[in-house]
Amino acid sequence: MALINLEDIIASIYGTSLENHSLPVPTRQADKRKDKEYSRETNYSCKEQGRIAGANVKKLTPEQSFIYNDFTQKIQNGQSGLCFLDAPGGCSKTFFIETTLASQRVKGSIAIATASTGLAATLLPGGRTVHSTFKVPLNIINPETPSCSIKKGTALSRVLQDASVLIVDEATLLHRNVFEAIVTTLKDTRSSSEVMGGLLTLLCGDFQQILPVIRQGTRANIVDALSQVILTLEISQTVQTHNKHESSAASR
Repeated sequence: MALINLEDIIASIYGTSLENHSLPVPTRQADKRKDKEYSRETNYSCKEQGRIAGANVKKLTPEQSFIYNDFTQKIQNGQSGLCFLDAPGGCSKTFFIETTLASQRVKGSIAIATASTGLAATLLPGGRTVHSTFKVPLNIINPETPSCSIKKGTALSRVLQDASVLIVDEATLLHRNVFEAIVTTLKDTRSSSEVMGGLLTLLCGDFQQILPVIRQGTRANIVDALSQVILTLEISQTVQTHNKHESSAASR
């Protein structure tokens, strides 16, 4: 068991096995559910996730509900693609993400929750930073062909293969090289040439708040660091405004 745990740690950081470090290779059970990374993404209580999803859906604003139904339908249909949720502060973006994650986890599906910063990641159920999830190298801005340290056959690669959706919060802060590295990794691990390796991905953020930080960068450098997106969804109404409208309607 100690060797298995050690190999999982090495694989998650360097994408290698104990054999590459002249150490004994442990005997593993064939069942991938025994892998730590895989178990982490599948050990959610379906009952609890169902309770969260059921309660949250009722609280969505009409605008949020429309986007939620549209996006979850894409997941259900097995569609691939890259969407961007433009949500300024106060639009309850985190609540929307939590609802979407629960709607998939209640079915036992793998819904990967990530964020560009550690603080944002702690607000998401089961959230981790993008760099931790995809093993993004620290010098990602410099390489001409950025890539992540995830190899086929590892527990993390199997998580990416079986995932039904990927959510990236505060995505506007990430350099485009990070996305290029993730795209390359997903295409490799999922053996697909489609966008994001065929994994439906939702990027969330607000371009009015956070942009990539480029050391001593000019406006042109910052614009160059931004990623292009395919489909944009937008939440423009704040929760406070929605509640105010509901209160006004109820008092008539």
